Amino acid sequence: MIAGVGRMEEINLNSTWSDKAYIRQILAWEIYQNVGSAGSLAEMVHLRQNGAFFGAFIFVEQVDDELLDRVDLDDEGALYKMYNQCTSANSGVEKKNRTWEGNQDLQALVNGVKLTGTALENYLFDNVDLPAVISYLVATSLINDNDHVHKNYYLYRDSDGDGEWRFLPWDKDLTLGRNYTLTGGVLNDSIWADRDPQCHPLFGDSGHRKIDGYWNRFIDACYRDPRVHQMYVRRLWTVMEEQLQAPGTPSSQLVLENRIAALQQLLTADIALDVARWGSPSWGSSKNFQQGLDQITQEFLPQRRVHLFQTHTQSGVLPGSPLFVPAMTLGAMETDPLSGNDDEEWLQLLNPTNDAVDLSGWTLSGGIDLDFHAGTVVPAGEAVYLSPRLEAFRARAASPTGNEGNFVLGPYDGNLKAGEDLFLWDADGNLITSTSAAFTLFVSDLTSGQPAVFSLAGASPNASVVLAWSSTGGGPTSTPWGSAELTQPIRPFPTLTADASGTVSMPATVPANTTGIQIWFQALDIAAGVLSNGESQVIQ
Repeated sequence: MIAGVGRMEEINLNSTWSDKAYIRQILAWEIYQNVGSAGSLAEMVHLRQNGAFFGAFIFVEQVDDELLDRVDLDDEGALYKMYNQCTSANSGVEKKNRTWEGNQDLQALVNGVKLTGTALENYLFDNVDLPAVISYLVATSLINDNDHVHKNYYLYRDSDGDGEWRFLPWDKDLTLGRNYTLTGGVLNDSIWADRDPQCHPLFGDSGHRKIDGYWNRFIDACYRDPRVHQMYVRRLWTVMEEQLQAPGTPSSQLVLENRIAALQQLLTADIALDVARWGSPSWGSSKNFQQGLDQITQEFLPQRRVHLFQTHTQSGVLPGSPLFVPAMTLGAMETDPLSGNDDEEWLQLLNPTNDAVDLSGWTLSGGIDLDFHAGTVVPAGEAVYLSPRLEAFRARAASPTGNEGNFVLGPYDGNLKAGEDLFLWDADGNLITSTSAAFTLFVSDLTSGQPAVFSLAGASPNASVVLAWSSTGGGPTSTPWGSAELTQPIRPFPTLTADASGTVSMPATVPANTTGIQIWFQALDIAAGVLSNGESQVIQ
């Protein structure tokens, strides 16, 4: 049914009766995936009984050990279905596994999120998977789900690994404008996109409660801590720009509206069969499929854009676009811990800017390898520590260690060695910084009509470099700087300037209709008079 996904032990088929747009659950779950938050798969199912059409239903993957495996979480970790505001470890809780050990771990979380000040900060940074929690909160805010603060969520802990907690989402029918109201209950035609506190970016904390007064203590703890708060609002802004998009974006470029149009085209025939079999939802005012979709595209998304991009930027709640080009530098490291335990080694990355830097999708390569998960944000002027084993880092006898409020990520692959090359890349493939002393050229995959990135490491700091190319061969050609791996005619790109670490990247769009052409590249460090390695690729 879903490409690449095998048979499941348990599934859910949900009625579409409460959603006149029929697609809210599908679109909401897709947004979680797009944001990088682990969650269920969902799609429309054409259900037949005894060979005859029975109805159009929403398939939703069950949150269980199979889902945990699929999203690369340990299925031996503790999993709780929550029916409270993270206020109790025993009442309003359904533990799905590890029942032999009781709920002591959940009680520790309930107690931890009640802390304040430095104690709270130390607890969150040592016990919470912050990138995962931030991704969950961002997606939930984007779809304006009000129904998750006291139910409709799971809590998961990597019990046998790093011990960190995260949310897993559940039940996404009251989203994208639909909400429970005191007068209309669940089945009402009200659409909320800009009604605060229920539509506020910080909804779910003690100051921004559900209409019936509920708020979540775990969410509140994250928003109360200034560093986590800064990480959340920066990531929310990034995702707003990528998924929701600012007011004034041309309609042809709108991600969500175009996805809704595609779903409408895909599902129209089945929904017509469903209406013929069961009728249109009879609650509230009469609305057909098109009118239900119009509520999302005309009454929710435009107003949500204004509310987040304008209202709450002007209010100071959201940070707006970054004031600085995102930058990170490689800091201190410990390659040979005094304990003799290599799991206690660490590498520090520093944010030298006055704005939080979103590292979602960044990678570190070279002597060690690490992919930065969605939701990874480093606060302004702060550091993040990279570790091969988080629990070992937090158990170190000497600083940096646990209970210090250190933001630590991992595990990474490999083992740190002094003097080895490290390369930090952003999500677009730009080389941000490097420890390499060798003048090295990197060329991203060349695809006709698509953006490519050319990166250089090991150049003279703050000096000029020239990147050149040839379509006639790889040389050799005699030059004042040695033998070039390019054949005449050699064509230069505009001169580039390396940064203080000797790093520079240049994006360029490969001309269209060039598939199959082989291109040779090489660079010159003008100050050092050194040629880089040569690179050759066939345009795909």
